[in-house]
Amino acid sequence: MAEHLASVGLTLDRIEHSDKLRARQTAEILAANLHPANGTIQVSRLAPNDDVESARARLNAETKNRLGNRAGHGWLPLRKQSQQFS
Repeated sequence: MAEHLASVGLTLDRIEHSDKLRARQTAEILAANLHPANGTIQVSRLAPNDDVESARARLNAETKNRLGNRAGHGWLPLRKQSQQFS
């Protein structure tokens, strides 16, 4: 996946991940291929059962402050629910 995303020219500001070990490891794999400008960052409230609303609100507020791309990993609810916010 990381190699494919790099091959299509995806650029990112950063890659966010939860405090779960596997989420951090996956974020590091993605970062090694995608070279996000601000690296990877552990973000609270990204656990599998956390409510997606707090992250959505945070990302929307950040987007209003500046344009940028971001990717998050390790948040099953966000991946499942993100379609409703598109």
